[in-house]
Parts: sequence; C-alpha cells; structure tokens
Amino acid sequence: MMGATMFAVVFRGKKESVKSKVITAGVYQDIIRGMTRGESHQRISQLLYNSSFKVNILNSVLKDLKKELSKLSSTKTGSCLRRTSSDDLATVNFETWNLEFQLFSPVLFKIISGVFDDQKSVAVAVISAIIQKQKNMHMCAFHHAVSQVLDNGGATDECINLLNKLGLCVSSSAAAKKKTDFIARQTDHIQKLVISEKIALEQNTDLLDKSENKNEDMISILEYIHRNYIPHTAEEHPSVIRKKILYQQFYKASSTTDCGTLSQLRNSVHRVDVQGSDRVIDSYRAHSAFIDDCLDAFIVGACIHHLGMEDIGSEPKSNQVLFEAVSSEDKVQFIANIASEIQRKYINLKNDLHTLEHTSEELDMQEQIKDMFDAGEGKYPCVECRRPYKTRGHLNNHLVREHEWQLYQQNQDAGENLDRVALYRASFMKCALLLRDTSDAYQLGDGIGHHTKYQLWLFRFLANFHCLLSPREAYEYKWNCTTNLKGGAGHNIPNDNLVEILVHRLKAKLQSQGSNVTYESARKSALTLQIQDEIRENLIEKSGLKKYGTTRPARANIDIVLMVNELSAGNVLSYIPGRKYDNFKSFCDMFSRVNVVNLHKWLNKQKERLSYETI
Repeated sequence: MMGATMFAVVFRGKKESVKSKVITAGVYQDIIRGMTRGESHQRISQLLYNSSFKVNILNSVLKDLKKELSKLSSTKTGSCLRRTSSDDLATVNFETWNLEFQLFSPVLFKIISGVFDDQKSVAVAVISAIIQKQKNMHMCAFHHAVSQVLDNGGATDECINLLNKLGLCVSSSAAAKKKTDFIARQTDHIQKLVISEKIALEQNTDLLDKSENKNEDMISILEYIHRNYIPHTAEEHPSVIRKKILYQQFYKASSTTDCGTLSQLRNSVHRVDVQGSDRVIDSYRAHSAFIDDCLDAFIVGACIHHLGMEDIGSEPKSNQVLFEAVSSEDKVQFIANIASEIQRKYINLKNDLHTLEHTSEELDMQEQIKDMFDAGEGKYPCVECRRPYKTRGHLNNHLVREHEWQLYQQNQDAGENLDRVALYRASFMKCALLLRDTSDAYQLGDGIGHHTKYQLWLFRFLANFHCLLSPREAYEYKWNCTTNLKGGAGHNIPNDNLVEILVHRLKAKLQSQGSNVTYESARKSALTLQIQDEIRENLIEKSGLKKYGTTRPARANIDIVLMVNELSAGNVLSYIPGRKYDNFKSFCDMFSRVNVVNLHKWLNKQKERLSYETI
C-alpha cells in the first residue's frame, strides 16, 4: 500500500517467507521507483552513487583496482614494465603498454583514458606506468628510460634525484648501475664488428730488414705498420676538400674587377664572410652556400641567355605553344631538351676537353696495340689480317695504311682564339654541378623510393671499394658510408660526420664531470652514449615529438637575381673568341690539367687489381 510520502515494499526473505518494509520519502524511494518504472541504467546508477552507498561503491572499486594491479605486477604476468634491458629500453612502445594495461586492468584503464577528451595513448601509458611503479618498484622500465634520457641530456645527479622523489624516474645511482648493462651490450657489439672485419684486414705485409731485438728497429717497424696499414681519419672531410679546391681554382681576391668571377660576384652581393679557400673550414656553411648560389645564378643566367630573355621576369622568345595544354610527357621532354641544350652550349664547350679526350683515345689505342704482342713468337700479329711485325712502329704504319685506322696526332693549338671567360664559366659550372650531384647522392643514398641517386652512390661506392682505392683507403671508405639521424629521404650524412658529432658530445659530457672525470667514467660515457641516443630517439618517435632544426629558412633569391644581372651585364654567358680575364689570363678547364699518361697507367693498374680481387 502506498501513501503520499511513503510506500511499502513486499519481498521474500531467506526462508521464502513474505516480508514487507516501509520506505520513507527520499533517495531510496527514488531508486525503487526508478527500478519499478524501468528508467535508464544511467539514471539509477547516478541515484545509487549519490546515496549513502557511495562510500561502499568506491571501496568496492578500489578493491578491484588493487587486485588488478597486483595481478599486472606479478612476476607470472611478465609485464612490459618489468623489462629493463638495454634492448627493451631502446624499443619502448606505448601502444604495447596500453594494450597490456587494458587487458589486465580494464577498470583503471577506463578511468584514466576517460579523463581525456581525445584518445591520448602516450598520456595514458605514462600515467599508468607511474601508478604501477608506485605499486611495485620493479615496474620501472619507463622510469629507467627517462633517467637515461636525462643523463644523456646532461642533467645533474641532483636533478635526477629530485625527479626520482617526484616519482618520474629512478635515482642517479640506479641509472649508473643500469649503464653496466649498456656497456656489456656495446662491448659485445664492437667485438662482433671486429670479428666480422678481421678477414678484411688480414693481408701480408712487406718484408722489412729490421731487428725485433733493437728498440730503434722495433719503433721503425711499428711506425711503418701504423703509416701504411692502420686506417686513419682524414684531418679534413672530403666535402670540405672539394670546396677548398673550387675556391683555390676559381677565387682570387684580386679579381674583383673581372666581371663574372667568384670574387666579383661576392662583392656584388656583399658576402663579407666569404674570403677564399683559407677560410672554408672556419666559415664552412657560408662558403658552401655561396658556391650553391653562384651555381644557381650561372644556371639561371644560361637559361635566360638561351631562351632570349631580357631578364628573369620577361617572356622567352622560344617557348612551347599552349604549354599548359600539352601532356605531362611532352612538358618533361620540352624541359629536358632545353636542359640538354644548356649543357651542350654553356657547360660542355667544344674546345675545353679536346686535348684530354684525344690523348685518352690515343692511349687506349696504344694499349690495344700493345696487347697484340705474341710473347711466343716475339712479334706483333695484326688483329685484322694476322700479318706479323717485329716492332710496334711498323704495325702502326700497317694499321693506318692497310686498315685505315685513325691514330690521333695532337694538334698544337696555341689557344689564342679560345674564350677564357667562357672556359672559366663552363669549368666552374661543371665542377659545382659535380659537387652538388655528389652531395645529393650521399643525401639520397638510402634506396628509399628507388631514387636514381642511390644507384649513382652505390656505383661510386663499389668502384672505390673494389677498384680505385688502396686496401687501407677502401677500409676507411667502407666505414665512411652514410647514416640518417633525422629520418626521411635527403638527410643522410657520412659516418665520419656522425663520429665527429659523437666525439663532440662526449667531450661536452666529460667536461660536465669536471675534476671527477676518470678513465673509467670516460669509458662508461663513451660506451653508453649511443645506447642512450637510441632510447631518446625511440621516445621521441613514439611520443610524436616534433624535431626542431631539421629545416632551415629558404635562401633569399635576391642575391641570385643580382648575380644574374651581373653575368648578363658582363656578357659572361656569351662566347667571344680571344677574351680573357686579367687575373685568369691562361685559364683552362680543370679536367684538361689531368696528367693523362699517369691517369691511364693508374686506371689500368686498378683494373688489373679488380680482375683478381673481386673473384
């Protein structure tokens, strides 16, 4: 029976006896009324939570949470947070943590993840890791990773210990003990590398007329081995050497009045930090950027001159009709034809390498004639008619007279009619393009996307390693392959650059130790630095942190425009026979200065090496 302020509830007791209870007005009456009327579960749950059952409900939930966390932290479960080896710390995965957390502790996972509006898996994983560390001290994989990152970044022991008290990392002493595992892993890695390269290093050394019983002779033996068979790091990086060569050949401070020279262009755009080959190392980036800008200016100027344009903003006199309407293939072909014409007309001049080419052809032909010699007969049988000759001179005359072979005879051209200004321009563009192409080949030499630069880099690597370099230089070159610190295409750097970066960071780390630095502390820092880097890079990747400093602001094009105007005003892109610079009066192409005879002998020797070393 129900009244206005109360009603009775009839129910069965434990002994199936019918009982009744009067419910007064209040929250309990609202709960029963909602259940009898079939109201939503959310409404009834809210009424229960706001009642005196709230404390009991919370205690029940808390009890379940403790059971879940105890099960998760059990050694039988084998949680990810218990794995603190160097390999595990370097491969931390927040998504794996969340899956494990959701599987073994669904209630707490829902509570934590429900706090955030968006699904932030990293935040959920970090909060759960901190909670589990407070529950069980062995669930500390995240805290060990954070400690190593802090140590890698130069944090002091006081800072690490403070964050340890806040529950965010392990103590500095625990982090130092963990480095022992890192040292063991790195030592094993180094040992494997040494063993794998042992065969490559095994070779017979020369015989020395020295006595091992004399100190001075023993020192001479060691010096000889160190000088000829131990790999050395070059004092200057190859990219620095290439740029120094460009400045040595094309830059003179006295040539500021010669329009189109690097020195004159440098003054026209006020590049005061560019001062020639002696300052390439001190101001490497400025000198490198200036070479790139000059090359771009020469290319743009050549394009303007070839297309008959007055300036950069004018319309070309020769262009493709309805360029936008043609197919992509036709557009590419049209642009490729223009590029080919520019290369032929402004870079590969007709008279710049004629001596080198003809001399090389003559040497190749003489080598072919030399191979005709029959050691058994002691004569030179003609490859065309097999007629034998005692001397190579008679065979040469026979080949020219009877078989119309064209044996080259060098034309002694004084070169008075050459345009030395055009030779300067073409030689610089050729060298700068090769330098840029080499740089691109290294930066893109990772095989991603099957870029053609990768094929070029791989060809150069194989040619240098198997044929062109000595055994010691080949070993150095092998370990000078590229690495990628930033990820993505176009960010490769040579490995010796990486070594320089690591050495610089190691020195900074040792300097922070002050007077406490010892051999053991230096050794520990050196062997743990790369593993700490792996842990840091992995956390950066998994947390989605944006890397800073990977891109640089675009170069201002105003300098290139100014240099193009200077080139156009001085008719540098034209070919005027007999013209020359006052400071480069006898300039000739860099490649024409090669001693072809010595180069030919050296190449034949390397090809002979290749024939038996690659078997």
